[in-house]
Amino acid sequence: MIENSGDNNSRTTMSQATELYKKAAFLNYPDAMFRYAQILERICMIKADRQKAVELYQKAAMMNHADSMFRYAQLLEEGFYVLANKTLAFDFYRKAADCEVLKYVKHFAQLVRSGTLGMIDTEMAEKYDFLASKLSKIEKQKEEEKRKQRVLKEKNEVKGEEEK
Repeated sequence: MIENSGDNNSRTTMSQATELYKKAAFLNYPDAMFRYAQILERICMIKADRQKAVELYQKAAMMNHADSMFRYAQLLEEGFYVLANKTLAFDFYRKAADCEVLKYVKHFAQLVRSGTLGMIDTEMAEKYDFLASKLSKIEKQKEEEKRKQRVLKEKNEVKGEEEK
């Protein structure tokens, strides 16, 4: 997300980005729908724009966009800009978790463990805890590989400097 720091250049960049996200959202690109919905939700004070944000989250969620599924579930749970529906929120939280995004998997496991949405299922919580553990290990392996690549790159740069 492009942040607006307040100067004219930033406002122009933000405006251009917003227009591009809007056009791409109109062309049914789920990530653009999500980004444009975020913009509408964060900077627009008009109720119609907030409703449009909900519609975009919902549409992108129906296209299996994990971030949109999660945000739409939050809105359904909280009843912001949309009629509260905890059953539908549960379904979208679960779909987001099934996309195997670690933070969504952890969140869903906590929801079913605590019964926040009216359903306690320790067996399901354990299943998603196991998935979270597996995803966490994969992320750690990726981070370690990136670290090794950085160290190797630095060594090669130092070696190149010494050869000059």
